[in-house]
Amino acid sequence: MEKALIKKEKDFFNLWMEELSLRNSSLLNNEFFARNSKNLAKSIFESSQHLKDSLTTEEFISIAQVLQVIVTLQKNNFSNKDIIAYLESLLSATQKAFSKKKHDEIIKFQKLLNQLLVFINNQQEQQLLLKEEINYLETKAAENILSMVGSFVTINKLINEMKPVLDNDVSVLIEGETGTGKELMARAIYANGKYKDGPFIALNCAAIPEDLMESEMFGYKKGAFTDASGDKPGKIELANNGVLFLDEVYELSSKLQAKLLRVLQDKTVVRIGESRERKIQLKLICTSNKNLKNLVEQDKFREDLFYRINVYTITLPPLRERQEDIVPLAEYFLKLRGREFNKKVTAFSRAAFNLMHKYRWPGNVRELDNVVTRAILKANSEIIDVQDLDIYLTVPEQSSGGTGLSLKNMEKIQIEFVLGKNKGNIVKTAKELGITRATLYNKLKEYGL
Repeated sequence: MEKALIKKEKDFFNLWMEELSLRNSSLLNNEFFARNSKNLAKSIFESSQHLKDSLTTEEFISIAQVLQVIVTLQKNNFSNKDIIAYLESLLSATQKAFSKKKHDEIIKFQKLLNQLLVFINNQQEQQLLLKEEINYLETKAAENILSMVGSFVTINKLINEMKPVLDNDVSVLIEGETGTGKELMARAIYANGKYKDGPFIALNCAAIPEDLMESEMFGYKKGAFTDASGDKPGKIELANNGVLFLDEVYELSSKLQAKLLRVLQDKTVVRIGESRERKIQLKLICTSNKNLKNLVEQDKFREDLFYRINVYTITLPPLRERQEDIVPLAEYFLKLRGREFNKKVTAFSRAAFNLMHKYRWPGNVRELDNVVTRAILKANSEIIDVQDLDIYLTVPEQSSGGTGLSLKNMEKIQIEFVLGKNKGNIVKTAKELGITRATLYNKLKEYGL
């Protein structure tokens, strides 16, 4: 029988601690861990000296001790990062110490350690998603219908539109121009619905390159491709027992549309490089700033997928069609951003409100937020007046005949002004206008800018 490469348990313990130190883990300074890791190192070392074919996995690896340490670390609020460092260093130490020892029990031990490592990694990823969600809640208004701002008529209408889909699994399609509040509506449905205690997993279909989107959606098995160093669940799997939110769903390639359709039909998801089907139960909410039915007619979106996600449609009107919401929204953003920037700006002048009512708001609510934010930063008094609003440069004076510039001309002037102010910077301009870069490029092309 081949002997272990280490001769003393101390050698193995030192090798393990060296691996742990490479990971900058705070466990090195923890008395509980030091004491238990010495016991575990002793157990592993002693078992490795007496390996026989009849020896069980449990007798060799003392897996109960490994699990006990994990449980205790979790109870004492150690981070998953420390627990991962613990498992990684132990796995690396055994691989180095027994590099020439191919006994089945050592292989089983290392395999179990790796499985635990994958489990903790997945747990950490879900916690990071949860943390992102908590951060979102802390920086935004409370995630419920009461956080939606507008006139009584608008809010009442939205509540009535939401009610039929709150307590079921019906897929919802939210359509509307960029900046109309589609994601806020999706989060309101989630927070007031059947899956409010589950995860809300958001995926912007326009923000991720096509070659990465498949692995982002479906996850992958270790070794499925070059960079797949471990198993990873996809966003669909992580949304199990919760809500999957697909923003700008029309951006999905035809291949991914077909795969998503299969998920919705079978209620199962398969990771890349794997054949195992995982059952899922979730509510799908999709958004689009384009008319999906028109895209179907143009063969740019699958008809069968359209009918799967279009069970219930909510259409959010642009801000120019609900002018009664401009004042409450502007006042809401004034209070919110004034507190954020610690500026004592208390109100708008009557002239400023009149100007905002004349403007067409191509970027909708998001643009209104940006305009109010800039006005707060520029204002030299407690009252925001016309000169503090960038839009005054793009709202035409009425001629003696009572006619003004067309909506398209107003939009072109607005884009030219903001683009010039930002010295041609596309990213800054799109953000300031409250539209995506893709939309801005299309507008530049349309207006020959």
